[in-house]
Amino acid sequence: MKTILMSIREGPFNALVNGSKLHEFRRKYFLEEPCQVVFYVSSPVKAICGVGIFDKPIVGNINRLADIINSHNYSSEKSLRSYMEGLEIGCAIPMLKVKRINEPITLGELRENIIGFRPPQSYCSFSFDKFKSLIDRLSLYEARDESIQRTIF
Repeated sequence: MKTILMSIREGPFNALVNGSKLHEFRRKYFLEEPCQVVFYVSSPVKAICGVGIFDKPIVGNINRLADIINSHNYSSEKSLRSYMEGLEIGCAIPMLKVKRINEPITLGELRENIIGFRPPQSYCSFSFDKFKSLIDRLSLYEARDESIQRTIF
């Protein structure tokens, strides 16, 4: 399973964690299968704050995505239409599992340990080798059979 690093604002991240947001909406998305995700929460937090698993993305026209967002308690169809303005299709990525990290990895710590680190504008492939020393210190797993596999992190 591939792993991505995704930038997200604090409000949407908290909504994913508390379950009021069931999908992450993106204008573009390059994966067509489920994946693991590492969440970098952007300003003012500026830290890796969580991990999760996305299901296969739903690619559709704005009306189809509007039907999906109307099942959420977090966002509105109006905000989705504004975000997707100018596009014929977009993506709704179902959140299968999400977990907040107890000790977030700050931007300062990331830059101190990974030369040239810059948070992605949207998302990018996650390189295990670059992040290994930071990920190893986190307590991500409640049980050995957690969906997010230690071998990938």
